[in-house]
Parts: sequence; C-alpha cells; structure tokens
Amino acid sequence: MDWIDVLDRPVFLRTLFPVAPPLRKVRIFELRLHQDGPRVMLRFDLNDFPAEPPEKWVAAKANTAQVTLGCTGVRDLEIQGWTVDNLADIEMVREAPGRLSLSAVAPGFLLKAHCQVIWTDSVSGYTRSL
Repeated sequence: MDWIDVLDRPVFLRTLFPVAPPLRKVRIFELRLHQDGPRVMLRFDLNDFPAEPPEKWVAAKANTAQVTLGCTGVRDLEIQGWTVDNLADIEMVREAPGRLSLSAVAPGFLLKAHCQVIWTDSVSGYTRSL
C-alpha cells in the first residue's frame, strides 16, 4: 500500500502516477484550516511529473504537478513554525478504520494531524521556472 491508496478520490492521481511518487522534500505552498469538518488543506508540488500528462498540461507546457489534499474530521492538530521554503517529507498512514494520520516535517515547519478522511481535492499542472 502506498500513500495514494490511503486517499479518498485517488482515481485521477493514480491515473497520472501508477506508481506513487515519493513525498520527500516536496515544496509546501499552502496550509489552510477551516471550521467545517473541521478540515485541513495542504497544497504542495510533487518532485515527479507524470510520464503521460493530460493533453491540456502538454499544451500549456506544464512541467510540475501540484496536489491539494484535504483532511476532514480533524481530531488532533499540531503546527509548529512556517517558513518561505518548506521542503517537507509528507507521510500518510491509515491507523484504523476512520483514523488516519498526516504529517509534514521540514526544517522550521511541522504539521501533525489525525483525521477521519484524507482526500484528493485537486491535481493540476503548471510551468515552473527551473
């Protein structure tokens, strides 16, 4: 089981990545908290780009895949620090039915959450200057 298997609504992501890319030193752009759920949203770039990207990504000359994950039914939440360069290792684990853990750890930043569901909110491609 890999991290994509932990997600609800993994179909598009699995189509792009039959083998899940590692979530090591991925750039985190955004962390949002919302009272509904309650939920946490995490937006980050993958270090890998799909071998067969969607046609609209090809037409736009995209070279980076960006993912937003949502966690709902958040029970425990710990956040420490935040920097302008959050290169984090992300881990998701299904601990029991209805209990998942999400962590993101980087120098100067820590996120730990327990929730009921982690889902794929969005996957997009864009052109990043390399």
